[in-house]
Amino acid sequence: MEMCCFYNQRSIINLVFVMGKNMEDVRRKILVVDDEEMIGKALRIILAEEGAVEYARNGREALARSAVTSYDVLIVDMNMPVMNGMEFYKEAVKTLSGIKERIIFFTGSCEEDYFSFFRKNNLRFMEKPLEPKELKDLVRQILESKVLTEL
Repeated sequence: MEMCCFYNQRSIINLVFVMGKNMEDVRRKILVVDDEEMIGKALRIILAEEGAVEYARNGREALARSAVTSYDVLIVDMNMPVMNGMEFYKEAVKTLSGIKERIIFFTGSCEEDYFSFFRKNNLRFMEKPLEPKELKDLVRQILESKVLTEL
């Protein structure tokens, strides 16, 4: 795999030339984790330009998917059945290398426990309703920092 990097005023653009491979194989992978399917669909549309977006309905499903696929960014709701965002994070840090730098939490709840959890662990989070531009900017920031560490 040959890599070329160009700098423009806005960001670093990573151009990857892969011989004999489909470009879909090198797209960045994003996992959206939310029990509300409509939110999952909306986020897949919003983030389609940023990478290949997949969907999981809860933290347990996200852990299973993450065991077989390395995601560049994970966007995780806090309030979910089966395994919520906090439980997901506690399990994920045990097995997924660098998860802290690749995850964005979001919540519609104003529970102090959540905000305390975010601060204590120095985690990125957004409150619902999500602002599409802010979310895309945060995802791009994570992807760009990942590109820099890969160089």
